[in-house]
Amino acid sequence: MTYHNHHSHVDCIRLVPIFNHLNGEQMHLIAQAANEVQYVKNELLFRFGDKDDTLYIINNGRVRI
Repeated sequence: MTYHNHHSHVDCIRLVPIFNHLNGEQMHLIAQAANEVQYVKNELLFRFGDKDDTLYIINNGRVRI
């Protein structure tokens, strides 16, 4: 797992349509809760039937569903 600075999370979150209307303080709160994870090609995020309450924001690359 790789962590980057708080500002890079805010910049990424700002690009997501469901978040782009939020003010700066709200963006920073979301960014504080964000974790950056890097996956390699063909690595699974989760499997069918797994319980997951995570919101995934894909900054770079693709996800196959």
